[in-house]
Amino acid sequence: MHTHFTPAVFAKWSARIMGLVTASIFIGFTFLQGLDGLYENVQFVFYIFLSFVLFALAGYGIAWLQPDKGGSIMIVAGFLMMAFHFSRDDRFTAMVYGIPFIIEGVLFILSKALQEKKMSKGKW
Repeated sequence: MHTHFTPAVFAKWSARIMGLVTASIFIGFTFLQGLDGLYENVQFVFYIFLSFVLFALAGYGIAWLQPDKGGSIMIVAGFLMMAFHFSRDDRFTAMVYGIPFIIEGVLFILSKALQEKKMSKGKW
C-alpha cells in the first residue's frame, strides 16, 4: 500500500524525527554529564527534574501508537519542565528543555487531527 505525502504524514514524521533527536540529546545530557551540578547541590531536585524528563520520554513513546494521548503528555511535561526551571530562575534552560517537547506534542496532536479530518472526508 502506498502512502501519499500529506500534511498529516508530514506532521507525524516531523514529530517522530524531532522527538528522536530531542530524546537522544536529553538522555545523553541528563545521564552522562548535564546534571552533575544539580545533583551535587540538592539530590531531591535531581529526582524531580528526572521525573519530568521521563514523563516526556514516556509521552514520546506513547505518541508513536496514540499521537493524541502521547502528544498531550509531551505538552504537559514540557510545561512542567519550563515551570521547574523558571522556579529556579533559569529562563534559558526552561526554554531549551520545555519548548522542544511542546512543539513535538503539538505536531503529534496535529497529525492525528489532520488524519481524522482526511478520513472523515473519505479520501484515504
